[in-house]
Amino acid sequence: MSFLVGGRPIGELIAEELKAIVGLGERDEKRSTYFSLDSLRQAGWLFRMYGSSGTFGSAARVVDTNTHQQVDGKDIGEDEAVLRAARILAVVPPSEKVFLAAFEVQGNGSLMTHFFYALDKGLRKHMLTLRGEHDIADGVGWENYLSRDDVGIQGVDLIQHGDAVDGALVDPAGVRGLRLYLNIDPGGPKAVQILRELKRLLTGHPSIDLAPVLGVHADGFDEQKIVTVKDGKQRTINVTAGWPRFVYPIDEQTRPSDQDFEDACQDVLEEVLEVKGVVRDPGWWAVGPWS
Repeated sequence: MSFLVGGRPIGELIAEELKAIVGLGERDEKRSTYFSLDSLRQAGWLFRMYGSSGTFGSAARVVDTNTHQQVDGKDIGEDEAVLRAARILAVVPPSEKVFLAAFEVQGNGSLMTHFFYALDKGLRKHMLTLRGEHDIADGVGWENYLSRDDVGIQGVDLIQHGDAVDGALVDPAGVRGLRLYLNIDPGGPKAVQILRELKRLLTGHPSIDLAPVLGVHADGFDEQKIVTVKDGKQRTINVTAGWPRFVYPIDEQTRPSDQDFEDACQDVLEEVLEVKGVVRDPGWWAVGPWS
């Protein structure tokens, strides 16, 4: 089915608005951030983009970390921002109500929120609104991750906030909050049960309660967090707050090339398109030269 707005495919409008914001820059006074979509190249359904962002509002100075000396003439003023560049790879099926984008993560940051606001602002001129469905893409990532044999359950964190502390665990008088951490045997029966509960969440079950699974005779936990480990690296899933963003590792030592970044994105984007029911022709990714 094709979805048209004013007789034009939605994908065409998205492409038009993306090209319109290249190089303009956006200053967000409320968040004290600056964002710029610096470049865009298109090949079929694919959009390869570079953007940059940074914060402003506080003066700063620049120091050479080798000499420990301040660099003359490079002070940062209150209205200036130091921008960090990052990549975005988007898929825009021409006649679908679907827009997918993969964002390069550096440290704990990406351009996702900045990019979303800038594109949504442009699309509103066409009476269109972006609605984020990160839970679909993150669900795909978590499902694949939890299906791996080398992923283990390491611990569970149960937290009660405020005055509503369960008296089954502690005398609540004068206690403002409770935190109970349980180390879990990755090869034991409780780990198997916890994984089973997590997979129920992935199949659309609205919520799970880990206390009965763990034999904890208390209820009313405000937060229930599961700590997993793979190759010595931990990931935490707060099952009371929905699936967290899933970050796919590419290379932790050096920044990947454009091609490595796109190769890492392809399988993920293909899988999400499959979940969304978007029909693709064989070889659609290999679309030829970029323009």
